[in-house]
Amino acid sequence: MTASKELTGGEPELTQTGEDIRASLKDADERNQKPKPLVPDLEPATGISLSKRLRVHQVRFCSQLIRNTSHLPAISAFFKSIRDVPVFRNVVNGIIGYNRPFPTLQQAKAYIADYDGGGHGHPFCAINLMKTVQNANPSDYAALFFLQPILPAVRTVFDFGGSVGNLWYCYSNYISMPADLTWTVFDVPENVQLGEQIAKDAGENRLRFTSFLCDGDGADVFIATGALHYFEESLPAMLSEYHSKPRYVLINRTPFSSGAPFATVQDAGRYRVACMLYNQDQLIEEFRGVGYDLVDRWSAAERTHIIPCYPDLSVNAYSGMFLKLRD
Repeated sequence: MTASKELTGGEPELTQTGEDIRASLKDADERNQKPKPLVPDLEPATGISLSKRLRVHQVRFCSQLIRNTSHLPAISAFFKSIRDVPVFRNVVNGIIGYNRPFPTLQQAKAYIADYDGGGHGHPFCAINLMKTVQNANPSDYAALFFLQPILPAVRTVFDFGGSVGNLWYCYSNYISMPADLTWTVFDVPENVQLGEQIAKDAGENRLRFTSFLCDGDGADVFIATGALHYFEESLPAMLSEYHSKPRYVLINRTPFSSGAPFATVQDAGRYRVACMLYNQDQLIEEFRGVGYDLVDRWSAAERTHIIPCYPDLSVNAYSGMFLKLRD
């Protein structure tokens, strides 16, 4: 990531080095004494039959076994050589089940319909995220690097797929949020309801929650952290529908394809979700087409997505990027 960069249009200049800002954020973290937001202690049921649970265990065991041995060139070459042969394709797909590529997001969703355990609506999804908000991921420092200098002039943030506001609570530990800031979280109704309760218990009145994408129209900053890949429609296409596009777009922890876009499935243990892997360069071109210029991009190496039998399609590191609306 570029250490020093000027944002045109009168915005503040980023003059701190990477070491400076990491040090300042670390100091802020050490000084911070804010109470943790209340996290409900729930143990929701999976809603999956015994036979389906056994199938999930089989798929997870076999997939992990293949992942653990795929670093061996002979094993990797073997699976690559047989996976596309018609006579062996069904055998391979039967072994790895939903842990494989699909042409579209809808096909991936249809395949796991009986195995998803509730998907993003599963309460453990939000709860698990909330239990980790006190510590930033390595890729968050890149996001904070760009967010910190513009934040004083920002009045509205739209947090796309922001669960129950976990990003707000995390970033509040590292940077000072303006008193008049409105941070709107967009997510599924189950998470909206839970997020509202957590914010109420935490006494946080700057957080808003919605299940309507149109509420992002006119926001100063549009954030998509760990969410972009769950939608088949690309983000540039979504933003093109807005009357007033966000001035800044911050994307983080997103898996990208190095080739043609495709869909696959993320297995989180208690639930599974289909996801879409876009081609990053194509996505940047789409952004340019709707008026955005790339400021910088970075690697989010703390996240990977390894697809068993498909090392050529696996993602060894997620990515992030920061874009600005062209003047």
